[in-house]
Parts: sequence; C-alpha cells; structure tokens
Amino acid sequence: MWRSIAFSVVLLLASARVLAGDGFAGIEDLLRLDRDSNYHIQLSPDSSMLAVSDSGALMVIEPANGSAVADVGPGFVPTWSPDGRYLAFYSERSGDTQLWTWEKSTGDTRQITEFEGGIDPEPSTSSFGYGRGAFRLTWSPDSRSLAFGSRLRGPVRQAEGQCRACPTPEGKPVYFQQIFIVHPDSPERDMTQLTHGDRTHFTPGWAKDGRHLVYVVVQKDKLTEGEVETQIVAHDVRTGGITRVTRGPGVKTFPKVSPDGTRVAYIQGDHVLGPNALHVASLPTGGSTRVGGPDRRIFLFDWSDDEGIYVVYKDGPSMPLAELKLDTSDLRWITDRNALVGVTDVSSSRNGGVAWLQEEPSLSWSVHVARDGESPKVVLQAPKPTEIGFGSAQLVSWRTEKGYWKDGSVLLPPDFKPGTRYPLIVDAYTTRSGADWTSPLGGNQAWAAAGYVVFRPSPRAPHSWTNPWKADSDNIVAKGPRGWDVAVDEVMSGVDHLIATGLVDGNRMCIFGHSNGGNVVLEVLTRTPRFRCAVAVAPAGSNMVRLLMNDGWDPSILYDNHELEEYLDDYIAMSPAFRLHLVQTPILLAAGERDGDFYLNSLEAYHRLKRRGKDVELLRYPDQGHLFRGAALRDFWVKMSNFLERHIGSAAIASGDQGYQESAAR
Repeated sequence: MWRSIAFSVVLLLASARVLAGDGFAGIEDLLRLDRDSNYHIQLSPDSSMLAVSDSGALMVIEPANGSAVADVGPGFVPTWSPDGRYLAFYSERSGDTQLWTWEKSTGDTRQITEFEGGIDPEPSTSSFGYGRGAFRLTWSPDSRSLAFGSRLRGPVRQAEGQCRACPTPEGKPVYFQQIFIVHPDSPERDMTQLTHGDRTHFTPGWAKDGRHLVYVVVQKDKLTEGEVETQIVAHDVRTGGITRVTRGPGVKTFPKVSPDGTRVAYIQGDHVLGPNALHVASLPTGGSTRVGGPDRRIFLFDWSDDEGIYVVYKDGPSMPLAELKLDTSDLRWITDRNALVGVTDVSSSRNGGVAWLQEEPSLSWSVHVARDGESPKVVLQAPKPTEIGFGSAQLVSWRTEKGYWKDGSVLLPPDFKPGTRYPLIVDAYTTRSGADWTSPLGGNQAWAAAGYVVFRPSPRAPHSWTNPWKADSDNIVAKGPRGWDVAVDEVMSGVDHLIATGLVDGNRMCIFGHSNGGNVVLEVLTRTPRFRCAVAVAPAGSNMVRLLMNDGWDPSILYDNHELEEYLDDYIAMSPAFRLHLVQTPILLAAGERDGDFYLNSLEAYHRLKRRGKDVELLRYPDQGHLFRGAALRDFWVKMSNFLERHIGSAAIASGDQGYQESAAR
C-alpha cells in the first residue's frame, strides 16, 4: 500500500522539536520538506500512469484520480517503454546501481543488468541535465532495448586496440563513459557496448527508425567546465556507422528526438556554464537551426508534439514552464509567468498530456498533470508543516544605486502585520530562486516563522556571473573584479528599499550566505558595517585556495579563459579573502571537514579574521560535506539560531511607520 501522499518525505526524527533561544522551531519541518534534486517524473505514453521518484522511493499513480497503483520500492529516473508495458529505472536495492524494470500488467520487478561495480555515469555530465541528468536512459521504439551511459570499471570486452582505463600522464586511470545497450526480454538479458575509445559519450536517445541512437560525444578526452565543443552523432546500431548530426564549435547537449523521429532538439552554448539556446537538427544527416523563444537560459525541455516543445527557463526569481511553437516562436505559458514558481521536471506523452514538478513559496513541491485541452490539476503535493505556519513570498523590484531595476523576492512572517518593522535576514546567495523557501541552508520559512523578514536580492557576482538570471546580457555585467561593485550595490540598495517601505528595522539586520552566497557575505562585510551579524557557511572564498587543490577548480572560465598568471591582480581582486581585515561585523563561519576547498576557504577566512582580532567563530563538522546532514545540521541550526537571537532578536517590534506595501512593483 502506498505509504501516503507525502511518500517523498522521510521523518528524520519522528516528533522531535528543536528549540533555540526563546522557542525557535521549524528545523524538523525543513528536514521533512526539503526536496532534493533526485525527484523525477514521467508520464506514460497514453497519459494513464505517472511514475514519480525521489531519493528513496518510486511510485506509480493514476493521474485521473491521484490513486496509487504500485509502490515499486527504491528507484530513480523512471522511464516508460513506448508500448507502456514496462517502467525501467535505476535502483541500488541489490547493493549497487543497476537497471531494473517493473511490468505494469503483473507488478513484477526484476534486475536487468549486472554491471560490475554498478552503473557509474561520469559525474560531470550532470551539468547537462537537471538533477540526475547523467543517468538518462532511453527505450528503443519497439520497447525491446534500453540504452544508457556508464564509465567502465569492470571487465567489459573492448574493441581491439582500445584500453579499458586509459592512464593519464601521471599514471592515474581515467574511465571514459561509454554507451551500452541491454535487451531486457532476451533470455540472458544480453548487454552490448556500443561505443569505445578515450572519449566521453552520454545522454543517448533512440530515433524512431530503431536503427539510429543519437548521443553526445566530447571532443577532448575529458569533460570540464571550460569545454567549448561537443557534438551530437547518430550511431547506426546495425552497421556501426556514425553520422555527425552537428558540426562546428559550441557545447551541444541533451538531445531529444521528435515524436515523428525526423528531428532532434538540443541545447547549445559556447561552453558548459555559459548562455544557451534551443536548436533543432534533422536526422540522421544533420543541418541545424536555432529555435526562437525566450531570451533566457533553458534548463529543461521536452517535445509537446512534432511542432512544439515544452521549455523551462530561468526568468529572474522564477523558472516557468511554457510551450514553444516552432513555426511562429510563440510562447504559451503553462504556469503563471508572473508567479514565484520553479519547475524542476517536465514530461509529455504521445497523446498531448504533460506533467511537471514545481515548487512555490508555500508548497515545497507539487506534481501537476494536464491533458490536451484540459485545465491542469494537482495530483500530488507536499504535506503541510506541523511545527510552523508558512509565510507568503512576494516579488520585489527596486532601482539600484547604479540606476537600473533589479528583481528579488521577500518572505514575510506568517502572522505579518502591516505597520510593523521586522528584523531582517538577507540570504545573499547569487541569482537565487524566489520559489524554494524550505532549504535548511538558505533563506527559509522557519526564519519567517520566528519573526524575521527574509530577503533574497539574488545578486550577480564575479565568481558566479555565468549563473543565469534573465537575459544573457544581464549576466555579463558582473564578470571580473568590478562585478563586486554590482553585487554589493544589488544587496545594499535592495536592503535600503525595504527599509524605506517600512518593512524592516535597519538597526536589526543580519546577512547569511551558503557557498556562493558565503562569498558574497564576505565581500559585503568588507564594504559596510551596517549588519549587526553575519553567517557564512562553506564560502566559495579564495580563488588561490582552489588552485592549490589537487585536480582543483579552474577559475579561468570566469574570466574569458585567461590564465591566472596573465591577470594575477584581477584574480586577487575577485577574492574577498584578501580584504577581510576591513570586516567590523561579528561573523559565524561553518564548514564540513569533508568539503574540500570550501573547508579550506572557511579555515582561511577564520584565521585571517582571528589574526586581526575580529569577532569570529568557526563551527567545524567532521564527516560533513557541502550540505550538512542529520545531527550536524541540527547542531548548526541551534547555534546559528542562538547567534541570530543574540544579535538581532526574533520578535518583531511594533512601529508607527507605514507597513510594507506593494510599492516595490515597478
């Protein structure tokens, strides 16, 4: 029996209630509601079934009435066969990651691969698809074969002259991802290796003719953030012949074959992290055309029919879903384009149905389904919080000191009272969504429930200028050392706007940041003493530290691929670590000791501040990475909550000033 409509929520402590200071609560709600990137949905070809998976469970439901059909058990990335008979998925139930199938008519599940060491996609290919995009798999049109990608770690037979683990010059083995085909209904569940060699191959998709399998191939030996060229090819599985579908420079990714099998849509950009656009090419010989549509970064897409494509794109604080008509480039919005909503997965069927997963300020996740010509309906949604009430979030717009309009979002306490000035927490993470407010390491509903207004200015910054916001031209203004002027302006002018509206108390403000946001916190503190306190968790920190790491991050992609030695002064200017002697604000640092260079960045910041006699504390958590889990997360929340309470309080103070109004609108 299906566990409940909240199947995706794992109760980490059954009825525990974490209190800090004068009754701060809500962390358990965040732990229950915090969604992760493992969610995946897929609508069956006839729209009669919907598979929904998260990190711990795979369910099949009937969208028509929301009733459960099957609890398939542990599994992720569900994929229906074209005939609707099977649901393929990955699962670790046998001890490592293998492919399994669930048969709709019998309810039987069975393991169909025995990949030695488990199926192991190249992690860097996840950059080309939301969540578990690296695990993409595809059925042949006759529903008899499955294709997937994995690195080689076992004794899989290679073509003559090919190495299984080609060593680097330093003698380290490099396992290149290859494409494999398995036949679930064959007596021995035969598996063949389609590709070979010292190149990474990923995201396969079958053409309708059943002969050609399209996939992406990396032109260099290894995929990196600075990659400037990948190609899509059509591989004839009968003859072995390979035809290039795309040509020329540019990173082409995530190919999806049209329903009629004559074309393939894909995303193309100058490099992995840069701006992108949707393209369509003919099969199998190629000849591509850039598709019109929104001047925004495309995150997800799926064909709606032979002449239309569903697209999810970044539009400031929102990620809406729209249908793009190829002949006219017109957009038909499926979600409200003016609402704070984030669509995180989309799936279409052959008969005009579409399903999508979305988050919004008062609902951490919900699954929507619409059939052709019908209004959408919610078929699944997150449970309500048990400890706290949820506040409302609003889009806020203001004119910066530099004279342009900026969008962000603000979260109000659930019992918000106009005419009251509230203490403020600024979540400084760069280009952050205005829809997700349940993350324990970001601005969230628990803070709002404790009496804080939470503000996301979503600044652009030099260490993350490649992150999308709106039009591609909007991102480039933050590139290079002068990008810090942009980031600080967007944070502080937004804060001043909220003070001017009467919403927040300018004498009780704290700034918080995790990762990229932590780096913004450090830079802002070097320029202003206006915040009473600051919290920086695993700050991105110094470019110098990252360069010292073995196989570390290469920051040149953030600066037009110029090497460090060419622009040393600029690289130093891009790191706030060299200006921490200017900080006057009490600061709480926190990091996991297994967080690589982020941990080193935290140590560097702590010692630089401590050496100058600054008011700084460092929380170090063994066995924790970039995201805290379990007891460490709870401990951090208690200590952080006490830190906030000590410096800015938590209860709003009544004021005679006019309360916050919708004057933020342009």
